[in-house]
Amino acid sequence: MSEPENEKKTETEAETVSVKNGGGKSGSENKKKRGVVIAIICVVLALIIAGTVTAVVLLTRDEETNYAAPTELKQYAYYIDPSDTVGFYLDDSFRAGIPLGDLVRTVKLEAKGVTLTDDLRLYVSGEASTGAVGIYEYAYKGVTVAVINVKVTGIDATISDAAALKAISDNGTYALAADIDMTGVTEGIDYFSGNLYGNHHEIKGLGIAGGLFTNLYGAHVSGIEFTSVNVASEVSAYGNYGVIAGTVRNSDISYCTVEGSYTLNARLGKNDIIYVGGVAGYVSSLARKNEAFDNLKQISYCVTRLALTVNATGDVKIGGIAGGVVNSSLRECYNYGSVTFTGTDATEMSGVYFGGLAGVLTKEYEQVNSFKELDEGARLYSYAALKATVIGDNGGIAVYAGGIFGTVENHSLANSSFGGSIEVRLGKVASYVGGIAGNAVNNTLLVMRVRGVGVKEGASVSVYSLYNAYAGGIAGRFAGNVTYEKITGSVMPVITTDSSSNTGLHVANEGVARNENAA
Repeated sequence: MSEPENEKKTETEAETVSVKNGGGKSGSENKKKRGVVIAIICVVLALIIAGTVTAVVLLTRDEETNYAAPTELKQYAYYIDPSDTVGFYLDDSFRAGIPLGDLVRTVKLEAKGVTLTDDLRLYVSGEASTGAVGIYEYAYKGVTVAVINVKVTGIDATISDAAALKAISDNGTYALAADIDMTGVTEGIDYFSGNLYGNHHEIKGLGIAGGLFTNLYGAHVSGIEFTSVNVASEVSAYGNYGVIAGTVRNSDISYCTVEGSYTLNARLGKNDIIYVGGVAGYVSSLARKNEAFDNLKQISYCVTRLALTVNATGDVKIGGIAGGVVNSSLRECYNYGSVTFTGTDATEMSGVYFGGLAGVLTKEYEQVNSFKELDEGARLYSYAALKATVIGDNGGIAVYAGGIFGTVENHSLANSSFGGSIEVRLGKVASYVGGIAGNAVNNTLLVMRVRGVGVKEGASVSVYSLYNAYAGGIAGRFAGNVTYEKITGSVMPVITTDSSSNTGLHVANEGVARNENAA
């Protein structure tokens, strides 16, 4: 148990006074003190020998508070109404057991009229303007362990139970005021175009394959912890499936976490398309028109620890964060979970796009010559265990598998890495497999840059195939004007094939990618 703050201060002050006074004791007093200590030690040893005391641990104050620093930077977003003078306490799990008094807080940006107390109570204490933003950083032993973003915004109502959550209007602004148990709820919210701020409360036990929201349009969902997700569903129709939302259009999802189990069995027609993601199934926005018109929407600051399993036929796009992303971006997202896919019949399939974060991410530009450079995703990290299996033979299809993207098109990437494992097992099915992306494609006149990315030591890429296999440490294949800069690390894939039936095996010796243009 940690010491009360006042006792800690008194002890520290006493130590300081003692040092300043040269110890503050005469020689005879020190000798007496040493004699008492020796006597105590002798008594303890005697008790241990006698079996009365089984263990004695002597701790200094420094040892008592020598907690291990958290290994992951926590990022939070909180929203408070400008009239909320009562406020609420923030989630303090970022402390990882460290006493708040041992953390150093730095105010990076102050929100006028908003107070965040030393014990993490957030409230409005004066005139607070809607839109005001505050940023607070907490550090332990010089290492930042949490960044807390606070925004003042009007809130129509607070939500404290499942019934109230199901009853929200299409376009209102809401904040969770308590953890909500969704166990047993079988239908999600069909359509939402408003704002839902979780303030890092939990939504527990969600078991809806199509997500809490079937459709998000022009919405913002932020700061919700989805815990104990428990989806086990069978579907027979194409569609979009995810924990937070099935379909996301022109919307933002930020600062959310997803944890639990999600299993989906889908028996579809050969050309039926299915999108499955740990956060969202299908995510889209408007194409960019020019540099000045930036309608960029994104999934950002999201973390998943989900065990995602899909067994399906059809045209499958599956990712730890999103199945498919079109004209939106991923930014500062993490996957620490697993993604497992089994194609149950290759003859009933038309393709597989399989990634640690996204199956497919593609960007469109209405006037390419009006841009200086392509959009860029940054700080994407996958430590997931990825496994894709396709049963049967179909030489007319391909599997695109990557640590971050199955396929990434017209979208640059920076400061990202893969530290997990990829295992691809195929019959007579072609494959493109890479530590970062299975397939990197640029069909614009601009340069698509992949820079500052790498595959961490200990990561693995393995392909077991009876057919054409293209694999590289960073990408299985790239096509168009794609450049690689400052590659921080890479591993060579391990490929095992049946030489009697294999018609082509291509591994990039440089560990980056096979250049489609040079093939």
